[in-house]
Amino acid sequence: MKKLLIIASIGLWMGLLTACQKVDPVAPMDAIITVSANPPVINPGGDTSVITIIIVRGDGYPVPDGTVVYLTTTLGTIDGRVTTTKGVAYSVFTSGIEVGIADITVQSGVVGTAGPLTIQIGAAIASISLTATPASIIFEEGATCSITGVVFDENAQPIANATVTFSTDAGSLDSAGRIVLTNENGEVFDALRLSSWDKDVDTVTVTATAGAITSSISIKVIAPPNVFPTANFTYSPSNPKKDSPVTFNASSSSDPDGTIVKYSWNFGDNTTGMGKIVNHTYSSAGTMTVTLTVTDDDGATSSTSSIIKVSGP
Repeated sequence: MKKLLIIASIGLWMGLLTACQKVDPVAPMDAIITVSANPPVINPGGDTSVITIIIVRGDGYPVPDGTVVYLTTTLGTIDGRVTTTKGVAYSVFTSGIEVGIADITVQSGVVGTAGPLTIQIGAAIASISLTATPASIIFEEGATCSITGVVFDENAQPIANATVTFSTDAGSLDSAGRIVLTNENGEVFDALRLSSWDKDVDTVTVTATAGAITSSISIKVIAPPNVFPTANFTYSPSNPKKDSPVTFNASSSSDPDGTIVKYSWNFGDNTTGMGKIVNHTYSSAGTMTVTLTVTDDDGATSSTSSIIKVSGP
């Protein structure tokens, strides 16, 4: 009795294992797939096209009945899993509201078509007109430029619900690579935004793609005007004496959009000096007007003066 239970358990386990290992039958590696769409051009909004898939083995004979074929599409919807009968399978493609070219891939196992099957939905796109507002932008982090595209057919009529994708060689786009649909006037909108990474960019090129049609526009990036540096200094001791060194410190000077590259001093006694922190000794007592001039990395200068009294010994 125990032996019979063991045999029954093994049989049940083998049956479950076989069921778990069952896979879809697919075309052999040497098979050839041929596909066609009828009609190849349809209207948007629920129109249909029948996809015919013919699969033959390497020896020219049809693949076995029940061979599974998988389909995907970039637009609309499609029967994604069909099976063959006498080497032929059919799938139905249904358009959505989008106008454009649907790329349909067909595959059975490792075998597929050399390229996607295309179905034109709605009027064929002939051109895309692009404008940028403003046409040039002054660089700053977060600076924006609005991009407007208009999609036309071969009769120069705008196309509604056309699928458009935007790309850029610098900055970022609000669409972030997603498909954008044209409105009832054939218009489509996006926005270019600059970041700190784009400070050395002179021109940004934005490209719009709709089906096989592309159009590009260049936006000039203007370097912002240089902001002048600010000169400032301290000195010590606060009551300098003749023949004793005085330390002048310009470390509090600043440049908001760059760096200070030069510190020039006029000590008020017909002598000069260079450097951020300098020492100077006055050989006579009196009232001195000390002037600091700073120069930034764009060549802009700024000066400040302070009157100090140098006492005698």
